[in-house]
Amino acid sequence: MAEVFIFICSMDSFFSLIDNLKGSLKVTLKPVLSLLQSEDRLLAAVNGLAGDSLAQYAPSYAIQMAFYDDGKPISIEQAAKKSNQKIVIFVHGHSDIEKSWFSSKQESIPELLHQELSFSPLFIRYNTGLHISTNGKQLAKLIDKLYQEKKKSNNPVSEIVLIGHSMGGLVIRSAAYYAQGYEWRTYLKALIMIGAPLEGAYMEKISAFAETVLKKLFNPATMVIHELIKRRSAGLRDMKYGYLRDEDWQSEKAYSAPHKHFIPSLDNTKEYVVAASLSKKEKSWIHTFVGDGMVTLKSAKADNTLALPEEHVFVLKGVNHYALMRHKKVADKIKEWLSK
Repeated sequence: MAEVFIFICSMDSFFSLIDNLKGSLKVTLKPVLSLLQSEDRLLAAVNGLAGDSLAQYAPSYAIQMAFYDDGKPISIEQAAKKSNQKIVIFVHGHSDIEKSWFSSKQESIPELLHQELSFSPLFIRYNTGLHISTNGKQLAKLIDKLYQEKKKSNNPVSEIVLIGHSMGGLVIRSAAYYAQGYEWRTYLKALIMIGAPLEGAYMEKISAFAETVLKKLFNPATMVIHELIKRRSAGLRDMKYGYLRDEDWQSEKAYSAPHKHFIPSLDNTKEYVVAASLSKKEKSWIHTFVGDGMVTLKSAKADNTLALPEEHVFVLKGVNHYALMRHKKVADKIKEWLSK
């Protein structure tokens, strides 16, 4: 039992130790990183699991929200220069990076919108372990900086579209909420949320249940597992109920029962959702309870909260959660929506 106690206590200093060992750690992990083919993806995964702790204990490993191009962060000035007056901003999901929007097999959503509708695609990378509301506020501020830079350089914004996959769908809706008072909010034409857990993610609910059960099973093995689950990131916890605002998670019992404040449909901005099911059959338990493998249809469609018009909802059958962001039918539907 003493060993378990020492382990748990040492967790608080874990990330500060990583920061001190930064150079040697990178050398040690080199073989693992090469197997994963992308240090970016490994870092994104770690940020997703413990990004809030990274921001506190090892900030050099915490991803800073920024526009990215060709896998590298670019300045506001560069983003303003490379975009025209019609902007579409893509926001990836949990533990992911912006490269996932592209496919080597077919034309991507960003490419289609650029070629067919003359939108300039811009891509966000961010720390998915932070609270969704924190990322929402950061995104609203970042877009404002872009808007002001383009206004200053005589290349003003005429339209803004935000497209988010999974957690990214929650982040863009949070950003739209926190954009009240920003001038760019007037030019926000549409929010498109792809496979977003708008009414919560069942995988996070399972994690929360496991945390509760393991806490009651008082033995060294379960205590260690419980502590690891307990320390999962704020971003993961927020997805349990789809929290978008600070007020949602600030209650002491925020994660034991829903404390979500309803955000109504946005004025002068159209909202669209894309949902999917792994099953091709509607009368299937997979269709009803599993959805795309990560998010149920009910949550992705947000029937109980948004009640969107039927033509603003697109459902795909036989498609998984991650394939949605590169699917040709999704690209065609988004093109159709934005052409109206």
